[in-house]
Amino acid sequence: MKKFLVLLVVILTLSANTQAENIKLKAFSMTHTANGQIHTNKVNIDIYLNFETSRCVIFSNSTQVIDFKAIRTYLDADNFTVMECSATDTNYNNIEFEILSHATENKVMILISYNDLTYIYSCYVADE
Repeated sequence: MKKFLVLLVVILTLSANTQAENIKLKAFSMTHTANGQIHTNKVNIDIYLNFETSRCVIFSNSTQVIDFKAIRTYLDADNFTVMECSATDTNYNNIEFEILSHATENKVMILISYNDLTYIYSCYVADE
């Protein structure tokens, strides 16, 4: 729970300088959409967010590295703090990247969107 609160505070104060914080997430579900079809699978994937280096590393079938820059942060109607980012993936493709952190639950969602494909990782903040 402590790491979840740290993540929430980091997201809310992203414009301020923060200490190096590598936050480990454990993805338990992945939804992807392509060609109008939605597929959801149970997964067990480690994801690391580092707000000092603005980097997200996803350890799935292959390691994905996403470099991001926060554009804006806001609270949505479902009580998620949303951080919208400009980002590039491992191959330097421009992508849509969002980090959603729930205010009261240990729930974080990572959204990665290309022109024709979207991935949503449902995660919780993992204990070290």
